[in-house]
Amino acid sequence: MSNDPNIIKIVVVDREGKRHELDGPTDMNMNMMELCKSYELPVEGTCGGMAMCASCHMYVKSDHDLPERSDDEEDMLDEAFNVEDNSRLGCQIQLRKKIDGLLIALPYATLPRTLRIVGTLTLHSALILFSPNFSFLS
Repeated sequence: MSNDPNIIKIVVVDREGKRHELDGPTDMNMNMMELCKSYELPVEGTCGGMAMCASCHMYVKSDHDLPERSDDEEDMLDEAFNVEDNSRLGCQIQLRKKIDGLLIALPYATLPRTLRIVGTLTLHSALILFSPNFSFLS
């Protein structure tokens, strides 16, 4: 247990159900996505914390008073899988003393649906373009 007044405790339950107790510094302007990545937990953070993807999607399991979701966060969660009422983007949860004891659970799937659709269309288009029977002149 740390005696540092700038350290809070966060509990993260990973995808296998294992609990991880994390020490979170409140004096380094970090967020939950960065904290999870620093502990090598499976949180991607593809956009670097700009709320432009949903790869840091997580569930808030404790009853902490967090700031409301921004419009950008809502937009990204609309594109994520397995979204619940307690879903948040980890990059939007700043480490502050008021979230000491926060309990987070990581979801199984985090990629936005649009990324999966675009990837499928791209693959489908590539198959058509490289098909021996395809011609732009038809």
